[in-house]
Amino acid sequence: MVHTKRTYVESPKGFYCQDITDLVKETLQDSGIKNGIICVHSERSVAAVVTMEFEPGCVKDFETLLEKVVPIGIDYEHHRRWHDGNGHSHMRSTLVGPGKTFPIIDRRICLEPWMQIVFVDFQPAATKWELAVVIVGE
Repeated sequence: MVHTKRTYVESPKGFYCQDITDLVKETLQDSGIKNGIICVHSERSVAAVVTMEFEPGCVKDFETLLEKVVPIGIDYEHHRRWHDGNGHSHMRSTLVGPGKTFPIIDRRICLEPWMQIVFVDFQPAATKWELAVVIVGE
């Protein structure tokens, strides 16, 4: 059986993280699937889905890490071509990845208690993002 859902996440201007664990769990419950896999995927090239302990310190540490690895203020080739100021957003998404897949066992997503599923927006402008949730199982 396959169950799919498209949903939207709105984000303000700049780096933004949102805990979407409950949304993903609700989608699983609506599906009726007991065992299988669930994929959560951002449908944009400037955003990502990650797992982390979703608390302010961890979110800030993640932002600090990304700024060290893929800084905002350098001259990306993408900027030169498109002049849209979001080259860092594309590189961060490329590095982190647009989605995650999780096992489902007995109607539960295999997450430890301190792990949440988090949508991350790297885009400098406020926007609305589409997420796809696909569940395959029995």
